[in-house]
This record gives sequence, C-alpha cells and structure tokens, in this order.
Amino acid sequence: MPGKAVSDPKLGKKYKYDKDHRPMLTHPSDGEAWKDFDRKYSEKAAEPRNVRVAIATDGFNPFGMTSAPYSCWPVFVIPLNLPPGMIMQRKYMFLALIIPKPEYLGKNINVYMQPLMEDLKRGWEEGIMVYDKATKTNFRMHIWFQFSIHDHPGGSILSSKGLQGKFMCPHCGTDLEFYRLAHDHKYCCFDLHRRFLPPNPPFRQDKKNFRKGVVVEEGPPRYRTGSELLAELDALVQDPTQPDNFLGYGDTHNWTHKSCFWELPYFKGIILPHCIDVMHTEKNVAGALYNTILNIIDKTKDNPKTRKDQEELCDRPQLSIKKVPGRSDIRPKAPFSLDRNQKMEVLLWFKELKFPDGYAANLKRGVNLGTMRINGLKSHDYHIWLERFLPVMVRGYVSEDFLRVLAELRNFFRQLCAKELSPTLLEKMEKQAPVLLCKLERIFPPGMFVTMQHLIIHLPYEARMWGPVQHRWMYAVERLMKTLRAKANNDVSMSSQLRQIANDFDVKVGSFKSYDVNGYRFHTTGYELSRPNRTSTNSRVFVECGGDDFYRRVEEIYELQYRKPKPPKVVVFKCRWIDPKHVNKDDTIGLVEVKRDSVFECEDVYIVAQQATQVYFFPYPCTKVARLQGLDVMYHVQPHGKLPEPNDQDYLPQREPGDKFFQEAGGDTSDFVVRYTDSPGTEVDNDGEGDKVDGDGDDDDEEHANVDSDVESDLDAGLLVDPDDEDYNPHAHT
Repeated sequence: MPGKAVSDPKLGKKYKYDKDHRPMLTHPSDGEAWKDFDRKYSEKAAEPRNVRVAIATDGFNPFGMTSAPYSCWPVFVIPLNLPPGMIMQRKYMFLALIIPKPEYLGKNINVYMQPLMEDLKRGWEEGIMVYDKATKTNFRMHIWFQFSIHDHPGGSILSSKGLQGKFMCPHCGTDLEFYRLAHDHKYCCFDLHRRFLPPNPPFRQDKKNFRKGVVVEEGPPRYRTGSELLAELDALVQDPTQPDNFLGYGDTHNWTHKSCFWELPYFKGIILPHCIDVMHTEKNVAGALYNTILNIIDKTKDNPKTRKDQEELCDRPQLSIKKVPGRSDIRPKAPFSLDRNQKMEVLLWFKELKFPDGYAANLKRGVNLGTMRINGLKSHDYHIWLERFLPVMVRGYVSEDFLRVLAELRNFFRQLCAKELSPTLLEKMEKQAPVLLCKLERIFPPGMFVTMQHLIIHLPYEARMWGPVQHRWMYAVERLMKTLRAKANNDVSMSSQLRQIANDFDVKVGSFKSYDVNGYRFHTTGYELSRPNRTSTNSRVFVECGGDDFYRRVEEIYELQYRKPKPPKVVVFKCRWIDPKHVNKDDTIGLVEVKRDSVFECEDVYIVAQQATQVYFFPYPCTKVARLQGLDVMYHVQPHGKLPEPNDQDYLPQREPGDKFFQEAGGDTSDFVVRYTDSPGTEVDNDGEGDKVDGDGDDDDEEHANVDSDVESDLDAGLLVDPDDEDYNPHAHT
C-alpha cells in the first residue's frame, strides 16, 4: 500500500513504500548492492548480528595549512549495522589507523593497510567469538568490508586507479576518454554526455549547440563487474624500465598498482566498493557555477582562454572575443553572468540573509563589497547555496529558460541528498541526468566540464546501489578529522538540566524568549528585534491546518504550569499568520513565495509547540522586477539529527494519478523533470543554421566543511549554543 510503513519481523525495521509500492531507501541495506551481496554470500548474510563496515580516509595537515607540508591519513572503520541516524555519529566511527607521511601517500598505502586487511580476512574466514547479552549466549560474529568513503584523490589511492589524465572517471575508465583543451590546457568532458542518452533524442543529432558538426551514435559505457576488473588487472605487465608501473599506463589503462582490497576473498563480489563523494562533487559543481555567474575574475570559467576554446569547438559567434586595433580585446558579456550593479545588489542581499541556528554558516561575514566577492566559502556553504539560493539569487537577472535549467540542477541535488529515496525516482534521475548535463553544455563553455561535472551522471546509480548519500559522504569524516587536529584543546561541556516546574496547574505561565523543541530552536519576534545585529533568525514557523499551509513569526512563547509529581510540559506559541491565499507554490522551479505584509485575521493564534515546523524567509535580491517586490521565498528547515517522522498523510491508502510524490519531507515540492525543449535561447539545427548559446565553466579545489545541518545533531545533544549570547539559556524565564 503506498506510503504504508511495514515492520520486518526479523530486523524490527519499518519499511515505507512509495507510490509505486516499492520500499523507500533509508539505509545502505535498502540498496541493491547490499542485497546482491546477501544473495552471493547467503550463509553469512543470514546472521543479522554479523557486522558490515565501511572504511573512510582522507589526508590532512595536522599542523595547519600554513605550516610545513605534511600529510597525515587517519583510517576510520564505521559499522553499518546501525539505524540510519546512528551510522555516521562520531561515537560509532572508530579510528583504526593513523598513517603519518610527509609526502603524498600513493600506492604505499598497501603497506600501511596490511594490519587492517589481516583483521578483515580473519573476521570473514574465522570470525570472532563474542557474547550476546540479549540471548545470554556466545556466537561467532563475522565482519566484512562493504564500501569505502573518500574524496576523489583518496578514491584514486584506494581503488588503485589514476584518476587524472584522459581516464578521469572511476566508473567509465578507458571507455570514456577526456580530451585536452588547446588554450585552457586541461582535460575536459564537454560533449561526451550525449552518448549516455537514449538512441533517438534530438540532442544526438544536434550539430550546432554542442561541438560543431558532430553527431553522436555510440552508446554509454557499461558498469563492469569486480571479476572483469580483476581479470583486467591481472592481465597487466610490469614495465621493465619502471618496475613500479604497468606497461601502457595512461594510454591503454589507468591502473597504478593492485590495491590491498583485492586480498579480501569476497571483494570481487561487491558491486561498487568505492563510492563517489557527493560532498566534494556538489561543492565543485556549485563553486564553478557560483564563480562563473558572479564573474569572479580569477575563478570564473568564462575567461579569455575558455572563450578561445569555445570559439574553436562550438558554433557560438556571439560570444567570440573581438579584436579591436589599438585597444584591448573585447569579450562580450555572457547572458548567464551578472554585471557589476547586479553583483553589488546580490552581495548586499547576502549581507541581510539570516538563517536558523545550526542551519548554515554566517555568510555575511565573508561578504567583501570592495573586492565584490564572498570569502571563506566552505563545502556546506556551497551545499546550501546550490540547493536553496541558486534560483532565488539569479531570478530577475537571467532569462526564465536559463533559470529553469538551473532549477533542474538544484532539484537534482535536493532529490539526491534527501534522507529518504524512492527507487522509482532514482531510476528516473539516472535517465534524466545526461539530459541535464547536455542542457548545461548548450549554455556554458567547454572549460566548465571537467571530472566533477561528469560524475553527476553516476550519482543516482550509486544512490540506488547504497542508499542515501548521508551514509557515504565526507561531512562526518571531515568534522572528525577537525576534532583530531584540535584534540589537545578539546573542551567538553555538559548540557543544562531541565528546570523542575511547579506541581498542579497554575494561572501563571512561564514566558520564554527562546525555546528548543522538535529538533529546532525558536526565538520570539521581540527577542530578535531587540538584537539588530543578530546573525541568525529562528522566529519563523509553519503549521498545516485544514489542508492550508500557515506561515508566520512566533510572537510569544508560553509554558503552562502544572502541579503534579511528574508535571507535563505544555508549551504554546502565539503566532500571527500570513493569509494562505497569499502563498504561491511554483512547482516548475520549486519555490514557495509568500506575501510579506499579508495578515490572516483569526482568533486562533496559539499552537502547541510540538505542531511547529521551522521555516525561514528571505526576499529576492532583484529590485528591478515589480512582481518580485514584497515577496519572500520560504524554505523548510530539517530537524537536527533525525529522520522525518511518518505522519497521517504518509499512510494514505492510495494516491490519485495526478498527485506528486515529494522526495524530501517539508522540502522541495517540485518533481525533478528535465525536458529536451527547455534550453535557453537555443534550438536544434542539424544543418548548421540556428540560434546560439552561452558559455562558462571549471572546477575548484576541495575544501573542508565543518558545519552540516543534515548529518549530525549537536542540537539534540545540547551542544548547540547561540552564537550571539555567551550566557544564552534556552529555558530561562523572563
């Protein structure tokens, strides 16, 4: 039954079904790779107490970025036999190895990993006799490896593949050959994604909007099995002139060495043992778009070199550099980039943005109006920018067709990063990802499309294999490495105790300025107005009533007092609501707009705190479009550290044919749809005559993120503090 939660009697796990009666993916065990392993090794998989682990690693400088070069590689072992909300918690991530190495680790990792490999081989073959406290019996527990977590360079080391040069994709390998740009001097994958399309779409025959005169007939590379990869690796011959290398490296293959993971007897039976890191992929994709749209001089992908490459490869004469005798060359403005006045308007908009505590970093601290850029953006900042701000930031400055392409990219990553995934939706995203990349290729220049942009093709497949990305991306690993770096000065603070309230009901009530409930922190409007320099906002609230959505600020917070041995805590919010008639949901680009000054006149102004869901509003930066004035864009905030709980709407016995299935609870309310005809200012022209497109692109260095609202719950642990108040007490009466 669609939406029905069904319990597994063996594991005590609840399965929630999508509209096509297929179980939702909420855990790695829901993925096809886990189930395939269970079928191949059914005897060991039949014992639910056997432990499956993931191995995570990354290199960092323990002495800081400004000190002498040094590379330290911690290796973590992460048990996967835990509920979704516990897998990536710090207390369940075990430090197995620390590999100190002044220089790049490379293939030497095999030597350092041998103790861990020996333990894994013993755990698989012999097992370990342990005591089960629940049954009060001993049993032999087996342990095995399932997948690795790493960034792109780390994946190159662990998988023993050189992911640079012309074979840069860990999945496509030698079946997809990148080519070097003549002027930008880097390998790119521009116009290599049409081969991933079905046989007959119009993009395959388009000779104008991709590479000039090129028609694509070949099909996509296929995913190879572990046995095929092992056979290819065993067939390689050592280079007699360079004993550490194989003959043909860089020309016919990209194997650098034989990884120690092949020593595990079951390794060749694992589908997808090395996963792409969604955190760094999303950061680099977003960073390239951000720097290009805002035309950051030294980072934009729409630079003179890429314009020259674009002129040679593409039929886009309107964007070619124009030679003027006696003057500097003129580079025409691309339709996807903002001019100086628009950039200033956007930066001033960033300086006014406020978010709930723990949701995002304080971006306005990095805004520099003199250099017209935002400094210090990290991976999570780009995560928030791409999935929340991108279509809002550019709306009114670019064409609606271009806006829809960016909205499709934004929706793609929002659907992919949801905590509950529909297998039907993932299969749909696999088919639509190459269409989305082709539409981006018709807009941006060849220099935009490097490794990270290509990896978008494979992300839905990996989610289908191993479930939600929250159990495979690097946010938790990066934060744990930050803890290791500062271990000597690690301060531990205890959360405050709840105040015992009076027995029995009292006519007096407790009044709060701030309150933590439902995984959120709420502030009253008066409290925030009394602090004009606050860097966050926590006063917006959402509640659904009678089929209508109500949004507004929290005016007051009251706690009713009872006189009982165990007094119940009843907290109510007093709110003034926006008229639901002035709430506009635009499903085509996935935005919810509310009229800022609208007021819903009613007497029912109180809600129980447990009904409240936190949201935040922000205006459009564009001041030129009249219809955008007075409107705020609304986004829901996910509660800290827990999955969205099922509600009555999830258990409806059936859905009407026209209903939409929303992937992220309380989040994006738009279907992920990529249409071939929605390309900004372009048309398919097989004869070489038609319209033009724009250009831009490149990737960025990978940065570490220290904040993530979707993965870890410091709020629930009582460790999240108000950044503006050293004496902040969320339960202090006023």
